[in-house]
Amino acid sequence: MTNYLVATDLSPRSDAALKRALAILRSTPDARLTVLHVHSDDLPFDLAAEEGRFTLRALQAGLDAAGATDADQISARSVGGDAHVAIHEAAEELDAALILVGIPRARRFPASLSGTTAERLLGLSDRPVAVVRHAGRDWRRVLFALDEDAESLAAFDRVKAMGLLDQAEVTVLHATNLPAPAMIRGGLTNLVDLQRLDMLALSEIEQNLRTRLTTRLAGPKSLRFVVRHGAPSTAIREQMLDDDYDLLLLGSHGRGPLIASLLGSTSAEMIRDAGTDLICVPLGEAKA
Repeated sequence: MTNYLVATDLSPRSDAALKRALAILRSTPDARLTVLHVHSDDLPFDLAAEEGRFTLRALQAGLDAAGATDADQISARSVGGDAHVAIHEAAEELDAALILVGIPRARRFPASLSGTTAERLLGLSDRPVAVVRHAGRDWRRVLFALDEDAESLAAFDRVKAMGLLDQAEVTVLHATNLPAPAMIRGGLTNLVDLQRLDMLALSEIEQNLRTRLTTRLAGPKSLRFVVRHGAPSTAIREQMLDDDYDLLLLGSHGRGPLIASLLGSTSAEMIRDAGTDLICVPLGEAKA
């Protein structure tokens, strides 16, 4: 049995995540969905109990509004605590294959240094996290950001194992550190020659990726490979401007919100700013 966990704060931001989770549930044989709400644990016992009862009624109303029909496959719970910790603990208890959350709310500095719930969760958990923006679009066109690290292939494998890529047209994007022609122009080499050499170099990298990974990544409806200059976040943004995607898939090294804010993190940038749905898969060994 495959377990999915969707976290909701009962705001409109969470509605898309709930609808997406229900869509996945309907298309996945022998699956179960748990809908989780986390409330403050600072309330007096009687108020916390009343909030819990109110929340469960609200969760059921939300499920009804979203068109949930498989009551035996869906359960709802409300718990107290810090959101990312409670979500992590529930995911561990359920052995959730995927955690779904809504888009983060805007936060000003210095509160933004603590990170979004999804960022905190990725720093704590080893389970994939989906940040859902658009409930009505099937995940048919997928952009997979291939990191230099071979571990990023494991991110692809984990999402493919859930059957979420079976009907997808997948673009595999690799960002290269080769300098762009405009950055190295000089001497006797003119810009046209540099651009020609650059096209040959990018084509060679793309062909190498296709040769090595076409069989390794087999499963989706189709695969194509794209190589771009620049940092991963820049390459992702440029590719998403050039083409239309329903889902962005990438790995996360789980630096933690503060370090990510100071040093930069592709997954953190995309969680906050990507215009499409996103699945981040933690890379490396499971966190303690």
